[in-house]
Amino acid sequence: MKKLVLILVMLMCIGGINAQDTSISFPKPCSIKGPKWGKDSVKAVQSYSIFRENIKQWNANKQRTELLDYSLESWRFLFNNAPLASPYIYIDGQDLIEYLIKKNEANTALKQKYIDTLMMIFDKRIEAFGCESHSSEGFVLGRKALSLLKYRPENTQEILATFRRSIELGKENTEPAIVFSYYDFIVDQVNKGQMDTLIIFEEYDRLSDLMNKRLVKLYDEYKDNPADSIKYERSIKNVQAAIINMDNYMAPFANCNIIINIYNKKFEQNKSNIEFLRRLTNIMEKKGCDDNQLYFKASEHLYALDPSPASALSLAKSFIKAKRYDDAAKYASQAAESFDNADDRFDAYMVLAEAYRLNGQYSAAKNAALKASNIKPNSGKPFIFIGDLYMITANSCGDNPVTKRAGYWAAYDQYTRAKKDPEFASIASKKASEAYSYFPKTEDLFFYGFYKGNSYTINCWYTETTTIRAID
Repeated sequence: MKKLVLILVMLMCIGGINAQDTSISFPKPCSIKGPKWGKDSVKAVQSYSIFRENIKQWNANKQRTELLDYSLESWRFLFNNAPLASPYIYIDGQDLIEYLIKKNEANTALKQKYIDTLMMIFDKRIEAFGCESHSSEGFVLGRKALSLLKYRPENTQEILATFRRSIELGKENTEPAIVFSYYDFIVDQVNKGQMDTLIIFEEYDRLSDLMNKRLVKLYDEYKDNPADSIKYERSIKNVQAAIINMDNYMAPFANCNIIINIYNKKFEQNKSNIEFLRRLTNIMEKKGCDDNQLYFKASEHLYALDPSPASALSLAKSFIKAKRYDDAAKYASQAAESFDNADDRFDAYMVLAEAYRLNGQYSAAKNAALKASNIKPNSGKPFIFIGDLYMITANSCGDNPVTKRAGYWAAYDQYTRAKKDPEFASIASKKASEAYSYFPKTEDLFFYGFYKGNSYTINCWYTETTTIRAID
């Protein structure tokens, strides 16, 4: 096994294993009431002191497992009589019980009782502190799902329901390890013939969207909190790893022929199903299958059923693939002007910019990219796009060997701006190096009366003031 997913809503061709099990219930957050230290506060305080001291010493020296044995009686009293005393009853209690599970590996009956206790710890933590961020329902259920997977892998319905609830609550804040583990579980069930292959695509679409939203959020926080760069870099790597792992697990199923074959069979019966069409267009875009006739049909049906900004954008992308750039620009512009969400507007303007670029409308393409930049000033993507425009038109924007290379100066400036965005720093650096390789030589500057360091204004399809530079 390798990872896992979220089971949100499966509509079709998913067997009994994927049906929602209404017998599975979840604890109610903060439903335990009463005094913090319970009825016997003196004994509770004393028990907590003993328990925490033993745990601290054990954390300092993991070899001293006898400290956990000494802690059991104190912990049991707190768990049963003072559940509101501290979240550490559950945080450290999990370590304690997992140690006892491992210790009693040979005693099946006792081991199962401790596993029952472990599940009770997760539930009671939610009931006691589920309204607090450190013990939120989604967070704790994610850990419970992992423990179910480890200790009771046969409880498939409960694993699915618990992961689903965790991710539904956590949304893009769900930990990458939870999403990753869940997707692995789904793939494993498909490989065992317990679930339909379609769920691999459905859940990949949903989960990769969540992780990409988390990635965008982390990049924004990273830029705003440079002092915590190490923490954010680690978090970003974890999310990227989850996305890569999901890609790897989907890879055997991600051949466009397979995707098209699966969805072609379902298209006619679902061509009026808006959610089906949305998932289909998203998956085909992500996997590079959006040049197929199925994608065009799905996009057109989606827009006819739901003339929303999102469906307009999908239609614009399909027109780009069909080289119908005027139509693409029309629908991308409509989407950009209609979206409420800043990220969606940004994406729509970048699609609009691409449609204009492919249609040879470079000035309009640049303007669309600038509108995207106004929405997300810290993103390097629009600057890379504009730099690329300058690169491909440099030779047509001058009348001698120096001025024909001035566009590369302007492109270099754009790539330098893009490098400030960590997400695009690497590609921007490579493109800046490429632009630099086209700079004129010093002798050419001298011959045509140009001097390094002076400013130069390019007057072409764009007007841009840049700095004169040489490659040597």
